[in-house]
Amino acid sequence: MTGPEFRRLLEEMGFHIGGISETILTTMNPDGSFNAAPMGVHRRSHEILELRPFKSSSTYTNLLHNPKACINVTDDPGLFFMTAFKGKTVEDLLEPAIDKEMRLISASAHIFVDASRSSDISEIRACFTCYVTDIKAPAMTPSSFSRGRAEAIEAIIHATRIEVFSKEGRLEDVERLIKRFAECKDVVERVSAPDSVETRVVGELEKMITVWRGKA
Repeated sequence: MTGPEFRRLLEEMGFHIGGISETILTTMNPDGSFNAAPMGVHRRSHEILELRPFKSSSTYTNLLHNPKACINVTDDPGLFFMTAFKGKTVEDLLEPAIDKEMRLISASAHIFVDASRSSDISEIRACFTCYVTDIKAPAMTPSSFSRGRAEAIEAIIHATRIEVFSKEGRLEDVERLIKRFAECKDVVERVSAPDSVETRVVGELEKMITVWRGKA
């Protein structure tokens, strides 16, 4: 696959230059197993992407030891939830399967990258510059935009921060994010089916946030 083909596919998948797309990144653990975690991906130029993990994360440690990674493209709130909150469960959701090429099997497409170049952004975050080495993007069936699925993923992102800020005692930040979570939950409940993945995910998140808030 050539550079122009990479560029075309990245555009078709919604990775626009200067923008950030929410994905799930697979990296290799020191023991050879895989770690999958939600990750915002910034497209800096035609074939260069950036990852900005927290230095406390497994993603950061893994990339330092093995710069090969797979960016999994999906809009499935269930996948985002299961990879963000490992060990937590939602009814009828199975543990995501990862193949030997680091692909999250149920994702819609996969972008393979080399993240050999790294630098510090701050004391707590780093930046990995990624070069696209391959893209596996099977023909996709057109689908309608779902506000419910989008808001559920946004709610998951807020919840990951609520958990961290609760542990750090940052109560004002916690309350601000809880309000934003509530707005996401309201949209999901209005536009998604009662038994949908996104409805079940935000319901589970609400229970978790109540526990974190109590401990804070």
